[in-house]
Amino acid sequence: MKMIRSILFFSILLILFSCKETNANSPQSEFKYDSDYYYGLRACDDNKEDEAIRLFTAARKNGTDLVARRSAEALTQIGNITQRLEASKYLIERWNDDNALLIACKEFFKNQEYSQILRYTRRINLNKASNELVELRMRSLLEKNDSRFEEEYFTWTVSRPLSMHHLQFYQIYLANQLKKIHIQQESDEVQNISVSREQMVIDFRVSVYQQKYQYAFSVCEQILKCYDNEKLEVEEQLLSDIGKAALYGADDYSATAKFFDSLAEKLSEPKKFYALFYAARLYDKDGRFQAQTKSRFKSALEASVDPMQKDNCLWYLLNFLLRTSTDDIIETLKTYGNIISSPEYFDDFFESLSVLLISNHKWNDFFQVWSETGANLSEKTAAKYSYISGRLIEEGLVKPDGKNATEQAQAAFRKALSGGGSLYYKILALERLKITEKEQIEAMLFPGDAKKSDSEKENSGADGKKAMPEENNLTALSGRLLSGYVAFGFPQQIYSEWLLNRNNLKIEDTIRAATFLRNCEKYDTEEKFSYGIQSLRIASRAKNDCGGMISKELLELCYPRLYESQIADVCMAQEIPEYILFALVRTESFFDRNISSRAGAMGLTQLMEATADDEARKLKLGDYDIFDAETNLTLGAHYLKSLIGRTEKNSVLLALFAYNGGLTNVRRWIRAARSDWYKTKKKFYEPAGISMDLFLETLPFTETRDYGRQLVEASAIYAFLYYDKTPSEVVHEIMGE
Repeated sequence: MKMIRSILFFSILLILFSCKETNANSPQSEFKYDSDYYYGLRACDDNKEDEAIRLFTAARKNGTDLVARRSAEALTQIGNITQRLEASKYLIERWNDDNALLIACKEFFKNQEYSQILRYTRRINLNKASNELVELRMRSLLEKNDSRFEEEYFTWTVSRPLSMHHLQFYQIYLANQLKKIHIQQESDEVQNISVSREQMVIDFRVSVYQQKYQYAFSVCEQILKCYDNEKLEVEEQLLSDIGKAALYGADDYSATAKFFDSLAEKLSEPKKFYALFYAARLYDKDGRFQAQTKSRFKSALEASVDPMQKDNCLWYLLNFLLRTSTDDIIETLKTYGNIISSPEYFDDFFESLSVLLISNHKWNDFFQVWSETGANLSEKTAAKYSYISGRLIEEGLVKPDGKNATEQAQAAFRKALSGGGSLYYKILALERLKITEKEQIEAMLFPGDAKKSDSEKENSGADGKKAMPEENNLTALSGRLLSGYVAFGFPQQIYSEWLLNRNNLKIEDTIRAATFLRNCEKYDTEEKFSYGIQSLRIASRAKNDCGGMISKELLELCYPRLYESQIADVCMAQEIPEYILFALVRTESFFDRNISSRAGAMGLTQLMEATADDEARKLKLGDYDIFDAETNLTLGAHYLKSLIGRTEKNSVLLALFAYNGGLTNVRRWIRAARSDWYKTKKKFYEPAGISMDLFLETLPFTETRDYGRQLVEASAIYAFLYYDKTPSEVVHEIMGE
């Protein structure tokens, strides 16, 4: 506790003496009645419960809405039972939404106040309310033996995708059913116990969720017959599960596909989608019916009115075509590519397509996907296809009709620089366009700074004073709450609060919170809270959410120099540039020195035990702690240095590939690439024949391709932010020519 107080004390001093944005003399004068909430948190830390209740009650009454709400939530967790129950009722009656209901109902359930749960949840939407909240209602209905239970439970189970809360409650429900049967049998009230359609459907859906597909498929026909007999339409979620059960539980795929063909004829237009979609997947799984597979996918696309269903169906169709015909892929993209509603959903498909087309020398097809299909690409994929198209033109592998090749290539690189696409391809495009002036690079990498400057000009009044734009009230309140945690020194509250309100916060509020956590890292000597890692997570998510409008301040938070002194010492000893080791550690472990992967890689540089032992032996280390930061960094840097020396031309990029995918694999890929590139009779590059940026795009391991991109990107950003090197210099250093 003393250590935590010390952290908070120094953090508060840090903020108060470094903050230039506030004119308040103290946090209390700035936050006024909201201050009671923060003092209440401090009272809780000091185990002064009565004082905390008094302060939270005052803040609940007088504070701004979000602070009042957090105070009300805090009051449900302290005091005696009566106080907590009263606080729970107050919370619901003032903020009657799912989150308030869930917090209060948890407290009610803990104290067996089932009637209160039923009272307050009677109007919730069973199709949309949080599953945890609905489960509490179901358990309360069961406890009270309420007549509404059977109908509501069936509605909850059949109207939405199943979750762990459904499965958890199903076990309780089964136990209750068995208990009923036992009582009935003992009293001789019932001789034959029949299973209702509802019970059959519930059991079936749980079986599919538990991946008991063969059993689930065996009862599909019986369930559909029940619906026919009762002249009922089958629910969409049930149709989806019947499709899954057939796909993974049937033995005869073609016969089952034909069954779904016949089922499609009986269903209404929106529901017809499921039968056609699973017929297509079953024909595909059989492997002998390519025409039927393509036809059913297209029919399913036409039958659906739901954008998510269309995306899912088109994704499966395109991935099926990866195994058949690239011409069909291009035609399908021309026909359906503009209906894509969630472009990021297709990133993995376009990544696979890219490898296929480049590896098989279908360069004109690649260029056509980018330039002619009109498909809705994500900004990440658009930047990738723009840059690679430019490089294919430069290498003479694609010749645009009637256009100057150099101008067309440069136009493609400029396209890669626009929007919120991948920083990796932006960095490579800067190198190809020979942009080396610092101001130009900053304009490309930090477009958020230019936008902020323009916004400030627009918001200036005629008298030169800043005219503040109107804010969404929740945005303002969320930012104020985070600022209060900063001002009063509660870093432990920031990450969870940011996760709750991230979509309501302005980027400035996010940056302020992440900066505060970064500063608190210096005083978290025991790494109990991992404030530096929390800061990095917040900044990285904000970077992904900001639509490419990244500022320099945000990028510095995304690429911090944690363990700065240890990395500097290790890099000096191993003669490795600091920015490369920072990039490696960030990519491997996100600076979490205690992390272990599923494969067994450990620590900051994610070394396997055998690799660490080898490096320790070479360095003549005795007993060592692989989770000790300096030791792990030393071993990882020494291993990377040895890999560089063992690759052709001492290639840093090949060494990084080997760090991730193994040196044997890298050597095999190099041999294959060199042999393949000879056939093109184009300019030969060392060591792979093909240039290293295009070589990366042909690697067979998705993980290694992503790893290479992340390392080049992070190295270039670190070098530019902290070491006065241009992206072009780093690209040449890592990739060679």
